[in-house]
Amino acid sequence: MRVRCPHCDDLTTIRKSIQLSEQCREITCHCHNSLCGHVFVCHITPVRTLSLSATPRKSITIPLSDHIDRTQLSLQLDMPIKGEAHAHVRHATHANIA
Repeated sequence: MRVRCPHCDDLTTIRKSIQLSEQCREITCHCHNSLCGHVFVCHITPVRTLSLSATPRKSITIPLSDHIDRTQLSLQLDMPIKGEAHAHVRHATHANIA
């Protein structure tokens, strides 16, 4: 992942990463530009889902992107899945589109 300095737009190095919660990570960035020297903290959190997970966790809820065709998605989720091992995935994912 590349993070740019908000002041000089140079690349930074991520020196520290801490998991704050299931959906939030805090990173500490150091600017490569020696004339700038900015050190700053960012939070990384998921904002929207572009493609559904094949292994969703019930505790994670991330809104679907507006570009996703919910009607088509609903039809796909209702299609039978081969093998019972994947049945819980269809049920858990289907609950997130409401």
